[in-house]
Amino acid sequence: MSKYRDFRTIEKKGAGATGAYRDYTVKVLAKGLKSQQKYYYRFLKHHKGTTYVSPVGHFRLPAPPGATQKALKYAIVSCTNWGYGYFNVYNAMSKIKELDFWMHVGMLYIFIVLLIDRNSSVIIP
Repeated sequence: MSKYRDFRTIEKKGAGATGAYRDYTVKVLAKGLKSQQKYYYRFLKHHKGTTYVSPVGHFRLPAPPGATQKALKYAIVSCTNWGYGYFNVYNAMSKIKELDFWMHVGMLYIFIVLLIDRNSSVIIP
């Protein structure tokens, strides 16, 4: 992570492994970051002498409790259903240049289906 898009200085870095057992996700707990500071991040993968670099992402932390918050632009998404294919919103979010962060709040429809009696004729997508 860096304060600069070109990563001329590095604020935080780490290493991790992933695979199918983790749904191909990497989770990082970066401590000591400054509030209201924009940070850039990327992922590097070294494989057989080649380094692969991800696209650069960015985020900005909110103000601490009790402090005045400058403007904060964010997006919230939920209930992604592969069967219906409504994923254009992710593409639209990726084109917002100054989005401070986005948050996926979960898969509500999965939990609703689990609460319905299996012998019921009610179908919730």
